[in-house]
Amino acid sequence: TSHHALLGLNKALSIEGASYGITSNIICPSYTQANFSEQYNHIKTIADLVLFLCTDQARTITDQSIPWSNSI
Repeated sequence: TSHHALLGLNKALSIEGASYGITSNIICPSYTQANFSEQYNHIKTIADLVLFLCTDQARTITDQSIPWSNSI
């Protein structure tokens, strides 16, 4: 499936980028059907996670598939 293809790509990118200090992760958001304000909060929370993964504090997090649902 396409999900498994992305997992393989993520692993390859993590291995190839490791010597350059480049990390690779996948965020897998679930399908959401909500009103606009709930959907905005869901998207903002995912964006916050992406921003965190770009920080120095997350430099050791790589080759991860992070499931994300609206219930978190």
